[in-house]
Formats: sequence, structure tokens, C-alpha cells
Amino acid sequence: MNVLTELEVKSLNTPGRHSVGDSLYLNVSAGNSKSWSWQYRVEGKRREVGLGSYPFVSCKEARKKKDAFKVEVANGNDPLAKREAEKAEQHRLRSMTFKKAACEVHAIKQQEWMNGKHQDQWINTLRTYAFPMIGNTAV
Repeated sequence: MNVLTELEVKSLNTPGRHSVGDSLYLNVSAGNSKSWSWQYRVEGKRREVGLGSYPFVSCKEARKKKDAFKVEVANGNDPLAKREAEKAEQHRLRSMTFKKAACEVHAIKQQEWMNGKHQDQWINTLRTYAFPMIGNTAV
């Protein structure tokens, strides 16, 4: 197995995917930009996770990141699925408006309120007075 050193990584300019060892790869584009990736398997599926671009992430740092992800996989977790779930949650939170948040809170609190009239009154007050003014405001 050909394991690349930091010096070899720095001087490498041949476009393509180059193995650095232990399923760690340096991807070199035609424009000579470089990025790190690591391949792994979860439940029989081959996955690949990006570890950052070179030289912002050095060879040593890429190996550390790979080792940390390797521990995650050994513990039965999929680092890429975790990262995708975090991005989806961040997107959900960025798109959260006052109206959406109030409706979610109402759905939760509605189960606690015994009086149906009170359940309706709470959200109707917001619909009448708050939503027209601040309903589309980001939370």
C-alpha cells in the first residue's frame, strides 16, 4: 500500500484520487485544488465523507478526523448520516418563523389544555393579532 507523506501530498498535482492509506484519499482537481475524503462501510453500504480541503486540513489532521470517524463507525454510527441530519435540523431552524413555532407549540400544549374553547382561543388570538404583524419573522 502506498502511503503518502505530507511532503508528497504538498507536491502532488496529478488530477485524480490518490490513496493516502487506510481508505483515506486526497482528491486533486484539474485546477489543482485538493480535498480529503474517507471511505467506509455501514450496513454493507459504501459511504464517503469529506474531511476538508488541503492545506486548511493537513495530512495529520485528516488522519485524526478519519480516526475519529472510524471510532464512530465502530460504535455503530454513520458519521455521514449524522452530518446530514444536523444539516437538515439547521435548515429547519433557519426556516422557522414565528407562525411555524407558535403552531408547533400549540400542537404540544393543546394536549395539556382540557377546555376545547381555551385551545382554540390561544391560537386564534395569535392568528388575529400576532401572525399578521410578525408571523413571517424568523425566530
